[in-house]
Amino acid sequence: MKKLIARITSALVATALAGVVCLFVFAHSMPQQEGDQRIIANAEAEVGELLRLEIQTQADDYHWLVVPSSPDFEIYAEGRKAVFSAREPGEYLFIAAYCVNNKVSLLRHSLKVKGPPEPIVPPGPDASVLKLIPYWCHTLEIPEESRAVLAKNFKSISEAATSGKFETVQELIAATAEVNRTVDPKLKELLDKISSYIVKQAGAGQLETVDQHILLWNKIALALKK
Repeated sequence: MKKLIARITSALVATALAGVVCLFVFAHSMPQQEGDQRIIANAEAEVGELLRLEIQTQADDYHWLVVPSSPDFEIYAEGRKAVFSAREPGEYLFIAAYCVNNKVSLLRHSLKVKGPPEPIVPPGPDASVLKLIPYWCHTLEIPEESRAVLAKNFKSISEAATSGKFETVQELIAATAEVNRTVDPKLKELLDKISSYIVKQAGAGQLETVDQHILLWNKIALALKK
């Protein structure tokens, strides 16, 4: 039986040598064992994090393969368990073959490894609102759900203005202030920064028409979703 499992693994290795993409397609097309048999492990991890993998089924023999191959993959507990740590971010695929009552079964597990987040670089003084707002949201630790509410408000005013609801810039500004009056008070500092940017743009002659406001409001809504 060990020879049979070794032949299966050798075939998988040969497929990997022919192309990692082919192996992923092959492995994901393999029939899964019926029931709850699976490789127990997290689906996501950080670079350098220790990942534990386990096959709960008691078997006569086990054989593992990880793609891409890694020196930081070790098997223990007579082949039923393994540990892994990724040095690089990316997608990893684990394939395990095990034998019970002369029947060989194959299991797979996909892992997504994330690298360290990119450092947040402060935008320059003349940066676009598309860069300024994400930076402000990060430094002020604005929750995603709060950003979504604010984005919806700016987008709703933009759509109303596009439909012709506001004849003047003053009406558009007043409607924006009203719709944002009920948002979380914790957003006040963010709104103050956005207001200061709007005032600066108006002072530079960039916000003289309703259409110019519509364009900026759409950018603000988009930036809040980043």
